[in-house]
Amino acid sequence: MKKLICYNNNAAILPDHYGKNISAIQELVTVAKKDFPFLQDSQIIVQRYGGSRYKDITGIEFHVPYPCVIPADYIESKYLPEI
Repeated sequence: MKKLICYNNNAAILPDHYGKNISAIQELVTVAKKDFPFLQDSQIIVQRYGGSRYKDITGIEFHVPYPCVIPADYIESKYLPEI
């Protein structure tokens, strides 16, 4: 699983596989809510990515809610993956 955070506090969690079913997405949501307890379902966007690196991978994106601290396992990224 890859966890990304951008300079504007937008985050993405991507799986290590091409799973697109609801259970794969729910697993990503569970991780996000564990990392950010104040995160609401309505703040999460399911994305299917494009580009050469993440093509056809389905992940989630969200804005990190205040007052959360970003865990150390999130990788700083200049941009989130292409959609």
